[in-house]
Amino acid sequence: MSGRVIKFGFITMLAITLTAICVMFPALTASGARSGLILCGNIVIPSLFPFCVLALFCEKSGIIATVSKFLAPISSKIFHLSGEKFCVLIISCLAGYPVGSRMIRSLYDGGNITEAEAKRMSLYCINAGPAFILTAVGEGILGNGKMGRILFVANIIATLTIAVIAEARHSPTSNSKKLNRLSAGDAFVTATADASRAIFGICGWVILFSALLSLLNCGIMPTSIIALLSTFLEVTTAIIGANRNPLLISAILSFCGLCVHCQVYSILKQAAPKYGIFLVFRAIHAAISVGITYLFIKSDNTVLSVISNNVSARRQNISFTYASAIALILLCFLLVISVSERKKDKLM
Repeated sequence: MSGRVIKFGFITMLAITLTAICVMFPALTASGARSGLILCGNIVIPSLFPFCVLALFCEKSGIIATVSKFLAPISSKIFHLSGEKFCVLIISCLAGYPVGSRMIRSLYDGGNITEAEAKRMSLYCINAGPAFILTAVGEGILGNGKMGRILFVANIIATLTIAVIAEARHSPTSNSKKLNRLSAGDAFVTATADASRAIFGICGWVILFSALLSLLNCGIMPTSIIALLSTFLEVTTAIIGANRNPLLISAILSFCGLCVHCQVYSILKQAAPKYGIFLVFRAIHAAISVGITYLFIKSDNTVLSVISNNVSARRQNISFTYASAIALILLCFLLVISVSERKKDKLM
């Protein structure tokens, strides 16, 4: 029996099983879907949509390509990245998980990066944003703002390290292709429409996985198996169930869960890397992030109480803060000073 037949049979059985569970437990399914809708309304759309529109507008209007030359020496020598790729890296660090992937897709569709470049970029342009880590995780779940900052810094350092690893053997080359720039009005309309479609797809995945996570509580599986599956399925639920352990939370933020993986692959499609390679880099990212988090904790005794504190985690919606406003302004600044270059490499 071929591997393709086995794979098809497994997927078929899984689909039939999930369908049967949905029919048997319609109330759980509906409850999970409602929770997903609330999560989209309170966190996903407010924290991702403005960043996505802004990033796509700057790319489509040609602002990035026009002002990007100032960072060319820094991005190419330190990270072996062209300006536009470095810009996407910064966006992924500030905006949140799927926005970086959406920018990669936009650059790829516009012919500004090759398929091989898009595949490499997807290995490191996937991060939780500061709004989620600092506000929801640090202040809300852990109740410790300093721990949130440690997790965010560890995530960023791990991301930059992965970028250097992925691009170490590749040298950036200039992209002499003339970009098709839209007028400000057309760029804004196009960026808003594209961002809306992207956010709609993201919310669909969030609602689906929220329903699946709700079905895990139908009583069929042991609690330990449910906790393990939750860790690998969806970030927010996994973090809430991490018993306030910052090292485990750091790993969860880096791995980012199957829900985010599906979002990334649904956006990138043929520009996505092999899933096995993607998982290896997610594991490397998690190991680096956990190691850095541990070193920060050991060097600062004021955050050690977070590990031993067994107070139950609590949810907190993301709302406007001055920190998020500053992050948005910084994103605008970084977007307009990145570099537009292109290179041709072998497919990953």
